Amino acid sequence: MEQKDSYHYYRIGLEYFESGELESALESFLRSSESEPHFKTCVRTAHVLRELKRFEEADRFLEQAYRLNPKNDKTGIEYAELMLKRGQTFPAKKILNDIIRRNPTYGPARRLLTELVNENDFLKYEESVPVLKIQAEAS
Repeated sequence: MEQKDSYHYYRIGLEYFESGELESALESFLRSSESEPHFKTCVRTAHVLRELKRFEEADRFLEQAYRLNPKNDKTGIEYAELMLKRGQTFPAKKILNDIIRRNPTYGPARRLLTELVNENDFLKYEESVPVLKIQAEAS
């Protein structure tokens, strides 16, 4: 029964979000998370909080979403971008590397990784992540 309640509140939260009722959306997503934490609910909660300019809270929910499902590529990209904003380049590169290993053609990860490689000392980066050197040469 709890899972149904969680999904029920998640769907209501989506409806509120789509209609621009951010506070109601947030309340519904939080109720959903209380019932049964799920990465999609955490991601949506982060998006609502970001819209409400509550950035620190949004970041915590995005981090929780990534921890709940580190294999979701879209969430991984969002989390890697957050890590980069925090100046945590190495963990962001690891996340991107993991995504590319799972899904070599995932464009957003490849683009972000290319930006990072172009911004940093390429030789130093090659030494720290040799798998990506092979990926870069193959493309």
